[in-house]
Amino acid sequence: MYDVDLPFNDVYYDSFMPTIEAIGQYDPGMKPPSYYEVRVKYLKKELEHTNNILKVWEDDQAKYGCLLIADGWTDRKHRSLINFLVNSPKEIKFIGYVDASS
Repeated sequence: MYDVDLPFNDVYYDSFMPTIEAIGQYDPGMKPPSYYEVRVKYLKKELEHTNNILKVWEDDQAKYGCLLIADGWTDRKHRSLINFLVNSPKEIKFIGYVDASS
């Protein structure tokens, strides 16, 4: 749920259970996560997993160095945006953006 930005309260929608049942065809007996599990238990696990990935990435940056990239562009709404990325030997990560229109 976290990697596709589903809101936690999606577990309350009527359409959530048929989705879980469809997934359950590949894993019989699967039960849907509760609101608590989504908000607390699994979120903590996902945060720990993400922090572990970031730690490896930060260690690589310290060892090999990295490059900060700023990329300016104009979107369809004619806003001037600047994307900030970090380039390291393994990958490029999007850090954030700034609306520089005003």
